[in-house]
Amino acid sequence: MKSSDHADSHLSTNFYGPRLLNVMEHAHTLPFILFSKTPIIEGTKIRLTGGNFRNVYKRWHLGNISCSEGGSVEISQSPPHDWNEIVASKKDQPFQHYTLLELNVIEPIPSQGRVELSIRGNLHFEAPQKAFMYLELKGSEDDRFRLVSERYEFYNETGRAVNLECRAKPFPLPDGTHTLTLFASDIFRNPVHSFEGTVQIIPHKGIEGLPEEIIFQPDQKSVRISDIRVTSSEPVRISLIEESNGWHVQSNYLFPANKNSLGHYFGDIHFHSEFSSDGDRTQEQAYQYARDILNLDVSSLTDHTPKRFWQETCATNDQFLEEGHFITLHAWEWSTDQGHANFYLRNLDVDATPEKYDHQIHPGEVEWPDNVVMIPHHTNIRAAELKSDGTPHWYEYQWQHRNPRIQAVEICQARGNFEADEKDSDWFIQTGNIGASVQDALDMGYRLGFVGGTDNHLGFPTRNHDFVDVDYVGMTGFIAPKRTRDAIWQSLNKRHTYATTGVPIVCTFTINDSIMGSTIAWNRKDPLTMYFEIFGTKAIEVIELISDRKILQSWQHDTDSFCWKGNLPFPSVSGSYYYLRLRQIDDHKAWTSPIWIDFDS
Repeated sequence: MKSSDHADSHLSTNFYGPRLLNVMEHAHTLPFILFSKTPIIEGTKIRLTGGNFRNVYKRWHLGNISCSEGGSVEISQSPPHDWNEIVASKKDQPFQHYTLLELNVIEPIPSQGRVELSIRGNLHFEAPQKAFMYLELKGSEDDRFRLVSERYEFYNETGRAVNLECRAKPFPLPDGTHTLTLFASDIFRNPVHSFEGTVQIIPHKGIEGLPEEIIFQPDQKSVRISDIRVTSSEPVRISLIEESNGWHVQSNYLFPANKNSLGHYFGDIHFHSEFSSDGDRTQEQAYQYARDILNLDVSSLTDHTPKRFWQETCATNDQFLEEGHFITLHAWEWSTDQGHANFYLRNLDVDATPEKYDHQIHPGEVEWPDNVVMIPHHTNIRAAELKSDGTPHWYEYQWQHRNPRIQAVEICQARGNFEADEKDSDWFIQTGNIGASVQDALDMGYRLGFVGGTDNHLGFPTRNHDFVDVDYVGMTGFIAPKRTRDAIWQSLNKRHTYATTGVPIVCTFTINDSIMGSTIAWNRKDPLTMYFEIFGTKAIEVIELISDRKILQSWQHDTDSFCWKGNLPFPSVSGSYYYLRLRQIDDHKAWTSPIWIDFDS
């Protein structure tokens, strides 16, 4: 048979092995048997391809390989094991396809012949997750590979439930009620749909609308309770018990409808889906997780320059938008080797779409319209992944490219806290001596609100995607008069935001009644009165007041809420800033946006 006669051949593929893999086992072996009904001649290439960049290709190894009598193959491309190999394996492949393995036929495989091989590796801990593979064939005289198998799919499943998690919207919906979601999760924070049990709710005189118990049914991933009303004049928490596992948990704080004219709304506005070249899971799955499991108020996809998928992205954003309940923003990421930044559009009439992207240009060099907010992220770190010449794939953010649309900075995410340029394990500052930290930017005169994100590339907002430290790592609190798309965007634009490490810690911080993110024109004859109020998710260990890189004052504490009011020491120079940071006993943290003091001439 000639090598160009593949149309006359039929390679049938039998994939043996489990279709459902347990995430707790970490490593899996997938045996494959390739059965050919016609001979496969010398010089033919056999290729195994698939998708799910981070799930399949970083930790897979070729095991045993053998052929039928008379046939022989050799490995021409092994599973990729570093960043450059992974990127190279994408070349000339369709969307979300990568080359996992390539073989050369060096001695013909006879009719009815078999090639048997096994691949051992790790599906990512995110679950439930789907991976898929295809088999392709290419003759020595062919221009391209031909698909010769059906799509083979396999899944990983969640592990045993070890946590009970409870998430409530801190501030009420337009009708004055709250919602709460309850779910069991495994050690990787995956919601466990196989959990069955009964959760008792401890009565609280300040809350109405709660049932006495919640019963998890088989295949029920989460339970949602609606129409909860806070009748207390002060914020309250809900306590729950699941006796069979000994779980005693509390919700975050729920605030009464009349507590404040401004609400605090929480979400992750920096994560990726399969529409990023190195991302997984669909946009719909990501938003469903944010809305239905975590009960977030806000969520925003920021895929890497999704030119091909921009219209689809915007349509998905609008599909999930529910004013007053769940807010999505139109956003995308601009990545260069000089730093990365996200762009948040007020509406779709704004001329700030991914069509403007140019890898050779720093995003700060572009003239942006007023109705877009630009937010740099992981500013004080260089990529761990190296190019073939040994240099990082990207460097720290280049702050010298000033731009008036930089209204905020992502101070924390999965890679750490970029607040200062000195390492500090207590505050998760993991890099230093680079000169591109948040405080470096503030010293240069930038006035930046603080946000928290994750940079999660697996479609799970607020969660880390590292095997070592799997927890919630990034979230933004938005202070706004209502839960609408425009109000949330205005919160970003006016710097009325704060950052947490992935849990809804409610922070109020004012100076002379001006909220975080404000600039105050101050007469030096007047006092400066600071007020703050913190409602944590665990006991608060320490609160610190930072001004011009210095800790001005600190408060040690041991309860989950704390408020303080007093006069500040006067700043020595006009333009000084003040912000708070806090750490809980569970090591979760928060940072308020600064308030700037300008001397009134």
